[in-house]
Amino acid sequence: MIGAIMVAKLSEKITDFFIHKQILKLEEKEVYCYCFELLIASLINLLLALAIGFGTLHFIETIVFLFVFMVARTFAGGYHADTHLRCMLIFVTVFLSFLLIVDFANYKLLNIILTIVGGIFLIFLPVADSAENQLSKKRKKKLKIKTILSVIIFAICSAISCIFDENKIALSFSYPMFIIAISIIASYIKNILKKEKNYDKKN
Repeated sequence: MIGAIMVAKLSEKITDFFIHKQILKLEEKEVYCYCFELLIASLINLLLALAIGFGTLHFIETIVFLFVFMVARTFAGGYHADTHLRCMLIFVTVFLSFLLIVDFANYKLLNIILTIVGGIFLIFLPVADSAENQLSKKRKKKLKIKTILSVIIFAICSAISCIFDENKIALSFSYPMFIIAISIIASYIKNILKKEKNYDKKN
């Protein structure tokens, strides 16, 4: 709760600074405050993951995981937590699970499963948007093309890493794809439940 308040206050101060410098418009303050909140929260998640990854001596795996995760998340969409704190906790839990799997899993078999399952879901599931922020069909089509291209590239990188016995690197490509696929499914479920709840309120 305290962290969320601090993020909100910081984003408001940044927005006020740019408004004062006449870079941003006052009437759009609320929109920019929200954008800066997302940016700050994402930066905190990124720095936290880097600290954990480097602290556990998983340098390359962490960089690859974060890159794939952010690219796939940007293009394909996914689950949006209701608070920044919940978002951070979910992300850290996912990242810690990745580090555990990297150290103890049977890599090649797991890589094949995660790449196939994650890739199929990312390619065939529609781009996920939130109930509050609906994307246009044209925007979704462009994002879907980018999603498919990124999945193909990441799958090839994972396969090449496996060929050269760089199994940890291979998993760094396949695991985030699988996680984003699960995130998209969770997003659909959340949107359906929210629509049903709003429908019940109206009736």
